[in-house]
Amino acid sequence: MNNVKFHISTIVLFLIWNFSFSQNYTNYTTKDGLPSNLVYRITQDQDGFIWVITDKGISKFDGYTFKNFTIKEGLPTNDIWNVRITPDNKVWYFSEIDALGYIQTDSVHSYKTSGGKVMMPMRINQSGNSIELNEAKYKHQFKKNVWQEIPMDITNFKLQYKGLRVILGPDAKLQLKIDSNEIVFQSKGYMVRQAMNYQLNDSLYVLRNDEFYELINLKTFASKYIVYKNQNGFYRALKNARFHLVSNGIQVTGNNNLIVLDKNLNWSKHYKIPSSLKSHFSFKDKEGWIWVATFTNGIYKLPKNYDKINRLFEGKRLSSINNIDGVMYVGVIGEGVYKVTDTILELQIPYSKYTYDVVKIKDRIIYVLESDIYIEEEGDFKHIKRSESNNFGKRFVNYKSNLVSEGFLSIYEYSIDESGSSRVFDDRNYSGIFVQNDTLFSTDNKRLVYYDEGLRQFSDYKAIEFKSRFLTSATYNNKTYVAIEGKALYEFKDGIVTPVLSDDNASISNILIEDKSSIWCVADNVLTHYKLLEDGRYVKQNYREINGLLVDDLKDIALKNNHLHLATDDGLMVINIEDITDSSKFSTYIKSVKINGKSVSKDSLELPYDKNRNLNIDFGAINYANASQTHFEYQLYPIQDNWVTTTAGEINLSNLEPNDYNLKMKVFDDENESVITLPISIKPLWWQTLWFKLFAILCAVTLVAVASRYFAKQSEFKRNQKIFEDKRLSELQLNALRSQMNPHFVFNSLSAIQYYINSNDIEGSERYLVKFSKLIRQFFELSKANDITINDEANLLTNYLEIEKLRFKEKLSFNIEINEAMDANSLMIPTMLLQPIVENAVNHGVFNKEDNGSVTVIFSKFKNSIKAEVIDDGVGFANTVKSTKDKIKSSHVLKDRLHFLNQSGKWKIDYSETEAYPNADDKGNISTFIIKKLA
Repeated sequence: MNNVKFHISTIVLFLIWNFSFSQNYTNYTTKDGLPSNLVYRITQDQDGFIWVITDKGISKFDGYTFKNFTIKEGLPTNDIWNVRITPDNKVWYFSEIDALGYIQTDSVHSYKTSGGKVMMPMRINQSGNSIELNEAKYKHQFKKNVWQEIPMDITNFKLQYKGLRVILGPDAKLQLKIDSNEIVFQSKGYMVRQAMNYQLNDSLYVLRNDEFYELINLKTFASKYIVYKNQNGFYRALKNARFHLVSNGIQVTGNNNLIVLDKNLNWSKHYKIPSSLKSHFSFKDKEGWIWVATFTNGIYKLPKNYDKINRLFEGKRLSSINNIDGVMYVGVIGEGVYKVTDTILELQIPYSKYTYDVVKIKDRIIYVLESDIYIEEEGDFKHIKRSESNNFGKRFVNYKSNLVSEGFLSIYEYSIDESGSSRVFDDRNYSGIFVQNDTLFSTDNKRLVYYDEGLRQFSDYKAIEFKSRFLTSATYNNKTYVAIEGKALYEFKDGIVTPVLSDDNASISNILIEDKSSIWCVADNVLTHYKLLEDGRYVKQNYREINGLLVDDLKDIALKNNHLHLATDDGLMVINIEDITDSSKFSTYIKSVKINGKSVSKDSLELPYDKNRNLNIDFGAINYANASQTHFEYQLYPIQDNWVTTTAGEINLSNLEPNDYNLKMKVFDDENESVITLPISIKPLWWQTLWFKLFAILCAVTLVAVASRYFAKQSEFKRNQKIFEDKRLSELQLNALRSQMNPHFVFNSLSAIQYYINSNDIEGSERYLVKFSKLIRQFFELSKANDITINDEANLLTNYLEIEKLRFKEKLSFNIEINEAMDANSLMIPTMLLQPIVENAVNHGVFNKEDNGSVTVIFSKFKNSIKAEVIDDGVGFANTVKSTKDKIKSSHVLKDRLHFLNQSGKWKIDYSETEAYPNADDKGNISTFIIKKLA
C-alpha cells in the first residue's frame, strides 16, 4: 500500500491576541455623520448618550444617528477641546474663547466672561453641579449666568469644598490647609514643571505630571499614589494620562490604554487598546462597550468582552473547524488544514483550494477537500482522488465505517480500508445526508428518504415532508437535529419530526450540540443559541457583536473545554461560553417634538385646539448593540387600539380633537423592546368646553320650557275640551251602534217565534218564548255596561244559540270553549262584540247551507291579550255576500264599532277573517279577535 506522508511544518504561536486588523471593530467617521474625524474627547451623559468632541463641533450619538452641534446651533466656536458632565446632566464644553457654557436638552447655552477676556481652561474644577476654571493668573466662576473673572495665585487658592485651600509648599509638594492654616494633607509626589492639579468632583482631587499621578480623597484625605515606571512597562501610556469621571466611576486613559478604577481607586481593570487604532483617549461606558477616540479616523466601538476573545489566523478566511478528541482541525481557504493543540498550530494538509470537513472513522482521520480525500492513520497519509462529478459534495458522514458524501448529482461511498474503493449509492439529486441508528437518511428537497439495504435504493420514510431544502444536521444521544432552509431546526427521534421552534424561519448552516438542553448554530451567519427550558420549550438567542463577538460572518463552530471556537472570514475567535453576555438593553427616547415646524418641550404637551395644527414627533432608542435591526411603532390612546408601524420613528398627527391622549412609542428588535409615553392634552376652546355646552343646553331647555308653558296655557283649555268632546262622541257612537243592534236581534228572534206559531207548534212556541224572554232580560241588563266578563259573554251567546237551535232544529249545532288557564270571571271584553259575528255565522252561513252546520266559539290566551274565535262550516262569507247581493249590515256595524273602540284609548282590538275550509264547497269562516285592554 502506497502511503503519502507529508512533511509537517510546525509553527509555534502563543494565543495572544493580535490587534493588527482595526477593521474588526466598528468605526464611525464623517461618512456616518460625525462632524470631523479629529476627535479630542468622548464621554457619556447620565441618560446614556455618547458625546464626541471634535475640532468641528460636538456630536451626540444614540447608536444609530449623530446629532451635531456647531456655531449654527449656538456654539461660540466649533473647535471644542474638552467636556465635563455634571450630575444635573449639563454637558459643559470648553475651549480657548471668551464665551463658554453647556448643552442641555439639545439646547446650546453660551455665556460671556465678566471682563471680556478670553478664557484658557487649563484646569477644570468640578464640585457637584458647580464648574470653575483655573488659569495662571485668573479664576473664572460661573455665577448668575456670567463667568466671573477673579484674580488668583496658582500656588495658593481656595477649593470649592469645605473651605480647603491648596498651597504649593516650600518643598514643592502640594498641601491642603483649612482656614486656620492647619495642614491636613501633603502630597507624596513633587510638583514639577507641567504638573496638573484640579478638582475632579466634589470629593476627589487630582495631581499628576509625567512621572506619577496622585488621587486625593477630600473627605478622608487618603490618597492613591502611582509612579508610572513601576506599572508593568506602561510608562509611556500613562505619561499623558487623563482622568475621566464617567459611568459612575473614575477611569484613567492614555495612549492605547484604559484603566478602570474601583471604589478604593485601585486598578480593577486594564484594557490594552489595539495599537493600530492609534488611540489617545478611550473609556468604558455603562453597558461595557469601549469607545476609542483618534485624531485621524473618528471613533471606534469595541464590543463588550472583547478583551476575553483570543484570536488566531487573523486576516485569513476559514471554511471549517472540528473538534476531534480534543484537537481542533481548522480549514483555511488557500492554505489547507491546520491541527491546533494548545499553543501549537501545525499544518497537516497543505491545500490551495477549498477544505470541506474533517471526520474520524475508527482510528483514522479523514480530510475531505474540494477534489481530494486524505486518510491519516498513525501519521501516515493515503490520498484518494474524488471523481469530477462529485466535486460539489460538502457533507460527509460515517456510515457503517465508510465515508459517505453528498455529491452534486449523486451520493457516494468511499471505503477507508486498503482498497480505497468507491461506489455510487444513488444517482438522483438528493439533498443532505445524516445517519441515525445505522440508517442513512437524505431528502429529495421535499420528503425524507432512507437507504433500504435490501432494495439497495432510497425509499420514502413514513411520508414525512420537509417541503424545503436540507441544509445540515447533527446527532446527539440517538436524536438528530436537522436544519431546513427557511424553517430553522427540526428534532428527529424515533421516526418523529418536531420543529424546535414553531415560528422560527432562520437558515442554519452549522449545528453544534453542547448538551441535551443547549444547541449552538450558525444561522444566517450569526451565532444562535437554542436553550431548552424546564417546561420543555426552547428559547432562541442571537449573538452578534453586542455580546462580545467581533463579526457577523460566522462560517462554522466547535466547542472545547467550555470555549466556543468560531470560524469566520477573518480568522478564528475563541471565547468562554460564560463570557458571552446577554444582549444589550436599550431605552426609547423622544428626539424632538415640533408644532408646525417649531420645536417645543418633549416632556408633555398641553395645547389649545387648532384644526390647522400639525404635530411631528421624532423618537428613537439609545442602542449601541443592534440599532440597524430595530423597529418603530406607536399607539395614540384612546383613539387607536393597535400599534402603528412608522419608518425611523417619525410620527405626524394633525387635527386632534379636544381630549387627553397618551402617545406610546415603542422600539423593539427580536429580543428586547422599550416603550415611552408622551402625554398630550388638547384643551377645548371656550365654545368647546363642557361648561359652555352645559350652559347652552340649559339656556335652550329654559327657552323651550318657557315657550311651551306659554303655548300650553293658551291651548290647554281647547285641548282638554276637544279630548272631552272626542271621548263623548265615541261613547255616543258606541251606544248608538248597540241601539242599532237591539232591534235587529229582536226582529230575528220574533221571526223565529212567528215561525213556530205559523207551524201550530204551541209547545215549541212556549219554549221559545221562555228562552227568548230570558235572553231579552239578560241582553237588556248587559247592554247597559260597556264591558262584560268572558263568562257572561259565553252565557249570553249560549242562550242566543239555544234559541237559534230551536228555530233551526237539528240543522244547527254549537260549542263554546274557554281555555282552562283563563280566569273567565275576571277577564273583560267589550259588550256584544262577538254576538253580531255569531249571528252572521248562523243566519248567513249555516242558514244558506243545504246540510247541517255548526258554530264554535273559542276563548284563549294570546301573549298578553285575549283571543276570541268564531268558527262556522257554512257557505262562507263570499257566497253569502253574492247571494244577498249586498254586504251584511251587521258587518258594517262591527267595523264601525271596532274603529271607535280603538279610538277610545281603552281597547286595542285586531280583527281578521279567513276561510275555514278553503278546499271544500262550503268553505265556512273563521273570525278572529285579538283583544287587549289598555285602561
